[in-house]
Amino acid sequence: MTNVFVQFDPAGAGEFHQVDRYLSALDWLAQHRVDVDWVVNLTSSDYPLLPLNRARDELVAAGADGFADLWPAVGRDSPWSARYAQTSYDFHHRHLGALSPLARAALTPLHVVNYVQPWARVRAGAQLSVGRRAKTPFGPDLVLYGGSPAAALSWPVVAYVREFIARRPELLAHFRHSLAPADALLPTILGNSSDFTLIRDNKRFTLPPARHSTPAAVSESDLPEAYERGAHFVTNVDPAARDAIDARIGRLADSGVARL
Repeated sequence: MTNVFVQFDPAGAGEFHQVDRYLSALDWLAQHRVDVDWVVNLTSSDYPLLPLNRARDELVAAGADGFADLWPAVGRDSPWSARYAQTSYDFHHRHLGALSPLARAALTPLHVVNYVQPWARVRAGAQLSVGRRAKTPFGPDLVLYGGSPAAALSWPVVAYVREFIARRPELLAHFRHSLAPADALLPTILGNSSDFTLIRDNKRFTLPPARHSTPAAVSESDLPEAYERGAHFVTNVDPAARDAIDARIGRLADSGVARL
């Protein structure tokens, strides 16, 4: 394939690695002066729902600067509880190691510590993590936002994200020790800007997690809803649904229409 560039990263999933990989790719594009109109970050679990040139055309035709799913982290419109937002982003965490399902179940009672004092947090999830309360960069001039790390951003927005990080290094330093930093860093930068027109839709169709924060598998019966929402990609799709998607993409490509 032409115009494909691969970067290798020895880091694994979770913690800050996902953010590092994304920012590294943005830096590489800028340093090599690659001509870019839109940046769409995908994972290995994302599968296209329509021909990619059609997805690109829809981004351009919308007349917006970007598509991103984000919200104020605390408040009536947030799907997060105030405690979850506080634990994840008001504390600096240290990861002590991965936990097996058996160890996770055995250590879960330690969570009681989180409810009886305000200075420390213990989390027995995929990893055992301990956190201490930290001074945060958030305040009236920088509101904490949550959302999805997946987004479709025009290059001017990407340039703004890189400039913001260079101008506010304390933000990156803080999120580097947070839980789920990918769910808040980009949303916080975008949510605090009034310079761009952002559509609060990242063009992804994802089912709620089945367990342990893994999205449930999308089946063929879920696809009509995904198409109705106008999603460009679906996350964690089962094989039968992939076959149905491929057949539809073939019909779209042959017919020359954007929707069937």
